[in-house]
Amino acid sequence: MRKGESLCLIGDSGTGKTHLLIGLGTAAAQQGFRVRYALATKLVNELVEATDERQLAKTIAHYGRVERSASTNSSL
Repeated sequence: MRKGESLCLIGDSGTGKTHLLIGLGTAAAQQGFRVRYALATKLVNELVEATDERQLAKTIAHYGRVERSASTNSSL
């Protein structure tokens, strides 16, 4: 997390992905970092819509403005 890279947890429903990310995000926020949580499905939908509207670069820049980004995907 110190490198500022995004974190994505993938796994079955009910395995604690969201719980873990909330804990990590809370710890990062307490250290002064900005944090954004996003469901992977919502993020993908936003990117597809942005592509259709020719706003992809703007949407990617929007997500790039936070120091830590976390998403979960439980559709496996």
